[in-house]
Amino acid sequence: MNLQDQLHWVQHQRLEVTSPSIEAAERMAARQQHPQVTGQPLRQLTGAQAQVQPRFKQYRYRGPEELKQNKAKELTRDERFEIRVVKKYFPELSYIDIALKTGFTRAQVQTALTGPLTPKKKGIGGYKDLSSHELEALLKFLNADQSHREIPWGDLRFVVPEISQYGPIVISRTLKGLGFERPNPTQQKRL
Repeated sequence: MNLQDQLHWVQHQRLEVTSPSIEAAERMAARQQHPQVTGQPLRQLTGAQAQVQPRFKQYRYRGPEELKQNKAKELTRDERFEIRVVKKYFPELSYIDIALKTGFTRAQVQTALTGPLTPKKKGIGGYKDLSSHELEALLKFLNADQSHREIPWGDLRFVVPEISQYGPIVISRTLKGLGFERPNPTQQKRL
């Protein structure tokens, strides 16, 4: 088919009208320009009132000044206990319902119900001390010969089998507590 035949075919086709009539299109444009709710015109908003608040805050774009949010404070033991009591006697309540009733956030309620009642102490566990038997073996070795005192404290665990499970920090701390001293390498005299 050449171009002339295609134009002739298109002109003679029965086309269905899908566009609204002129009157319906004018009514639609008028409704868009002057919206009404149940036959009453909407009041015009000006200035700050004209800004449309989003329905769901989490989908709204946040500017750089809004990105940083303050974290809610950590609950005390009594507050966590209060939340657990509420959940015990009202198990049908959700986290959000408990939060609304107690005044805490949903995240605080969830942490209080799923986490420990008292927070775990932060920090290292501490060092074990040498037992009296191990301490006697160490002192016996150090007092047996003057050259034993020249061994670095961290290496004593390789020489004295009773203290082989302890690290150099425990051994050094124990010897300092007993009154042993090591000269500071920066203060030693050069020969």
